[in-house]
Amino acid sequence: SLTAYTVSKHGIAGLTKQQALELAGTGITCNALEPGFVSTGISKAYTDLMSEKERDEFEAYWAGKAPVGRLGEPIDIANVALFLAQDASEFINGASLAVDGGASARL
Repeated sequence: SLTAYTVSKHGIAGLTKQQALELAGTGITCNALEPGFVSTGISKAYTDLMSEKERDEFEAYWAGKAPVGRLGEPIDIANVALFLAQDASEFINGASLAVDGGASARL
């Protein structure tokens, strides 16, 4: 069941907004990143259990979910986190940012 996963995602969004309100005026912002499918060591451990054909189909399926046409990489998430750590992002507060290559735009 995806119930617990879904509840946790919504909980993070609510926590992010509440923390942004509570920390307003302190110079501290609170935002959440919502990554899409990202190629990591964990995902590789999973796909390594598949046949080459299954792995190719799995990766093509997830890459096809994102309009950018590829799987996410850890650097994609890191770049957004680094931007949020800069002063240039000081007016972004209480936001949950989808870092998913546009996949959530299709929902």
